[in-house]
Amino acid sequence: MNYLQKKLKKWEEKINIIFRNSQMFKKCLRRVFEDIDKKCTAEWQLYNLWQKIFAATYSISFQHIVMNMKWNNAAFISQFYQKLREKVKNEITKINKLSDLQKMIFRVMIINNKQYKKHLKKDKELTMSIILSWKFKKRWW
Repeated sequence: MNYLQKKLKKWEEKINIIFRNSQMFKKCLRRVFEDIDKKCTAEWQLYNLWQKIFAATYSISFQHIVMNMKWNNAAFISQFYQKLREKVKNEITKINKLSDLQKMIFRVMIINNKQYKKHLKKDKELTMSIILSWKFKKRWW
């Protein structure tokens, strides 16, 4: 046997071992496709995360990202607060300082839901006024 045939034989043996054993197969897949630097990736994702509309969506994404991070509670609270929408920040500052991330998330969700309901009510009122003014103008034309 020449050198290349020996190499090929070794690779065939390794491949057979990997495919026969599911745990070994999973381990090889993880080695190839898993994130090399989870900490750096999590910090980058957290840096790019902002509350866009709903606090619930933001909170879930935030908690998912920080799940494996080793920051202290104060750092999590600060980062969570920094990326909130301004209207929510203004309301949360009226409350006593919260020292627990879960309590803060709960408060933020309540505040955001109230603000969203107000927004829907204003939109509904605006829509009704536009419709009524349009009907009124239509009658007189």
